[in-house]
Amino acid sequence: MKIKNLQLKKINITALFDKIDQSQITSEAIRDLFDLKVPERANTPFIELPGTKVLIIPTLKKEVVIESNRLRVSDASTEDPAKSKVISDFEKAYKAFSGKSTLRAYGYNYDISIQLQEDISYDKLLSSSLKSLVNGGKLLEAGARVAYSKAGRKFDIQIVPSGQEKQLEVHANVHYEAEKIDFTKLAKELLADYKEIEQAINKFAKG
Repeated sequence: MKIKNLQLKKINITALFDKIDQSQITSEAIRDLFDLKVPERANTPFIELPGTKVLIIPTLKKEVVIESNRLRVSDASTEDPAKSKVISDFEKAYKAFSGKSTLRAYGYNYDISIQLQEDISYDKLLSSSLKSLVNGGKLLEAGARVAYSKAGRKFDIQIVPSGQEKQLEVHANVHYEAEKIDFTKLAKELLADYKEIEQAINKFAKG
């Protein structure tokens, strides 16, 4: 398979804690983290469910999700991770809302779209034992998932059909076990991990 275009659709940074005290976290407190003009501020839907608070900023293509033990900050505004402000947004949210929570881990998630030059050969994604599941039928679609550890972090890469012709979707997670975050290293990690995932996708496509 030959890749015609590889596009980053969304990126997020997630921190996992023992628990998060949400009692003082309000929609206004989250909005205050961003330099929003009055019209933008008015157009920021806030969703509150038991144990979960979500602020969506459509004009900036950003989202903040705070769960009982998880903080996630997403950015879908750029295809270039080097130009994303997700790190500074995450740092502000982390310092504002983590409080006395104990950090367990953090990581990066990348949603990527792959446009291929030719039709997808799904049979190439399957071993002979997996092909046996088709049991004489016609294989319509298939996907792949691989998880591996490398240099102190865990990669989890999933490749699935998008429903569009000659197109695949990739969700990749990079997980770091940690008790604290060195914010000065995040930019380097974000770009290095994205490069690792790009290389993995290209090797997969060449198969």
